[in-house]
Amino acid sequence: MSRGEHVEQRITFCSGIDGRSIACATAGNGPPLVRSPWWVSHLQYEWEKANLRQFLEALAQQHTLIRYDRVGVGLSDRSIAEFTLEAEVRNLEAVVTHHRLERFALFGSSLGAPIAIAFAALLLAAGCATPIGVSPGRQQAVYRELTASVLSNGKLSPLTSRCCCAAG
Repeated sequence: MSRGEHVEQRITFCSGIDGRSIACATAGNGPPLVRSPWWVSHLQYEWEKANLRQFLEALAQQHTLIRYDRVGVGLSDRSIAEFTLEAEVRNLEAVVTHHRLERFALFGSSLGAPIAIAFAALLLAAGCATPIGVSPGRQQAVYRELTASVLSNGKLSPLTSRCCCAAG
């Protein structure tokens, strides 16, 4: 895609953590770039607003830009059952799964920043496949503890200092 070329967005919907509908927009071609949503977003409005459109098209020049509206705002289901960081991260995971992404860049600002950070921290914690000194039967419990720690206070527990991120 050449610079300045007009970019179109495609809107689809996926199912969130509790079955609520999440609106997703894709634009551009290239390696995927997922933008976690701002506090209040509306995919169509953002695309029609000149200054936002210019920013989004710039991102889509070199990437397949994937954005979504949080549950409760924009084109997504307006009813919200759970307003927690954990729910936001699980909805981001639903969007990533819907687009069948295995590798992607993640961009977050405003409310999207803590969502992106928590999601990335969970991926890193999941990469901690062989915690040192933890029996194989207890590894799932360790992962759950890491997840709960990241999502409850935004910090990894002291348990991470005992983890070894195994290659391969």
